[in-house]
Amino acid sequence: MFLIEDSRLIACKDLKTEQVNIPATVSTIGAKAFANHDRLTMLVFPASVKTIGDASFEDCTALTDITFQDGLKRFGRGCFRNCINLKKVCFPDTVASIHSNAFQGCIRLSIVRLSKGLRRNLESQTFGGCASLEEISIPQGIQQIKTGAFSGCTALRHVFFENSDVQIEKDAFLNCLALDTETITFIEEHTIDRNAIDIRSRAPDVAGRLSNYTERHFIFDGIQCGSIEGVLQSFKCPDSGKQEEICALSGGWAKRAGSQYEWKEKQMLYWKGQAFPRRSQEYQYLLDRLYLSVYEQDESFRNDLLALRGKRIDHRMGLSNPSETVLSRHEFIFRLQRLIEGTLQQH
Repeated sequence: MFLIEDSRLIACKDLKTEQVNIPATVSTIGAKAFANHDRLTMLVFPASVKTIGDASFEDCTALTDITFQDGLKRFGRGCFRNCINLKKVCFPDTVASIHSNAFQGCIRLSIVRLSKGLRRNLESQTFGGCASLEEISIPQGIQQIKTGAFSGCTALRHVFFENSDVQIEKDAFLNCLALDTETITFIEEHTIDRNAIDIRSRAPDVAGRLSNYTERHFIFDGIQCGSIEGVLQSFKCPDSGKQEEICALSGGWAKRAGSQYEWKEKQMLYWKGQAFPRRSQEYQYLLDRLYLSVYEQDESFRNDLLALRGKRIDHRMGLSNPSETVLSRHEFIFRLQRLIEGTLQQH
């Protein structure tokens, strides 16, 4: 019944049973492996399965029940699209990514428990058209909800956002007509302003020059620095001598130098022999001093900021969870805005 090559289940032929137990030798369900099997009602996955491929169970219209195990990591594009009788999905917390259209058109899907291990984005049309879904919790690791992710979820009333700084693209909740007032307010406050100037490396003109990656030469607490990114990445390193070396770097070189240091587990950062808890006020003061030093010493940085006076700015590629980054999107934009306004102060 199963065609398996190198632990990849490529196809299922002549399915004569309503329940399928995926063999424990399988680690990947191949693209379209079970697509259009209209007799399949129940699926049981072993812990060996790590990836469910693109459109692998698309249009399995009789499917009602799925059992997943810890170890599963990735759901491919459209993997359960149009499984119109599927009612409940509980993702193991090992799942890190769910790709676009994964559960689009699952019109009877009413219960969804997302993985706490999800990172970065909820992609376009992930749950589009899930007309029976009434509530859902968006885990802390989700940084952005893409356009159409929940479009057409007409019964959706309550959305609980664990990440209070999540970015929401326009029309992510299009035609979700039953949303409660609190959810609507949150969505409106966190919807990305596409008219804002998006600060990022490789952007043209001032938006690119104001990136932390840009090479700059300034002195911070007596240390010669080559970029803001270099200083930020050096905060991950407890060794003062190595910190100075990282501070001199810019762009991707600085990013790579900092990536070798593990800091997230302890949530501790360092500067010149002093430890700073990531969420401490002292660390915020350190960031203030860094940006003020650059502003005072780098004329081009000052001029570019002043050119944005009266305009809206954003940093859409930035992570919003402080536990995941040494400088969150909010912390970055906050400081640029205060410098533009002349209200960032030394502590």
